[in-house]
Amino acid sequence: MRASGSGWETLSPQVRFGSRLYYARMGVAYVWASRIPRVWGYYMRARLTVLLFILLALVLGAGQSFATVLTFDDLDTTNDATGYGAIPDGYGGFNWSGVPGSGYGEPVDFAYLGKNYMDLVLYIPESGYENTIEGKAGAYNDYAGTVSLGGGGGGGALFTFNGAKFGAAWNDDLQLDLVGSKNGSPLYSTTLTLQVTGDDFDLDWAGIDELSFKSYGGSNHGYYGGGDHFVMDNFDYTAAPGLPAFALIGAAPIVGGIVRRWRKR
Repeated sequence: MRASGSGWETLSPQVRFGSRLYYARMGVAYVWASRIPRVWGYYMRARLTVLLFILLALVLGAGQSFATVLTFDDLDTTNDATGYGAIPDGYGGFNWSGVPGSGYGEPVDFAYLGKNYMDLVLYIPESGYENTIEGKAGAYNDYAGTVSLGGGGGGGALFTFNGAKFGAAWNDDLQLDLVGSKNGSPLYSTTLTLQVTGDDFDLDWAGIDELSFKSYGGSNHGYYGGGDHFVMDNFDYTAAPGLPAFALIGAAPIVGGIVRRWRKR
């Protein structure tokens, strides 16, 4: 009970109700205000926890890379696989080029050819193109010249050349010199002997930024056409990983320290 003479009894019921409501509201506001720092701390810790999980996912994913196979089929947009033309720069992330004058004195392209081009356009029924190309199209060296792919003369992004399917367009025992380079310096080299039937070759050349191809020699298989052209399909490569894992691991203690400081508050 309230002490007599406090004046509370003299107040009207409306005033007394309003006073109680005021103090009740003030009490609720105080309770919520006292909880703001705690709620804010929970919120920040939750955000940092999510950040840690994202960082962990990046660490586990960094350094991981996956093989890509270029089939060249998407370059041939014809319905009957008779497309033809230079492989555009940027296809597969590479620059595709030829050495001028290396093929019968003509401009040279690293080109693509539809599987049915020889048969349906040039009316040559049999060739190593048809035998080697598995899908709609494949790559070859225009005018049988020296061609390359990569960063355009060195300094490009690193990749691993896993292998490809190679065949000779016209000749038995066609020789194909392959050179894998980094910053213009050869790291790997080999000579493949190709047949018109086409074969798969595994090489696993890591850390290169350019790959060159030079074909020569052999004898005509007996086909109507001729030349020292090679054919390539299913070019298999692995791009170098992006952000190194150790960089992300080094950032983890920093985020962890922030979380510990928030927990002490």
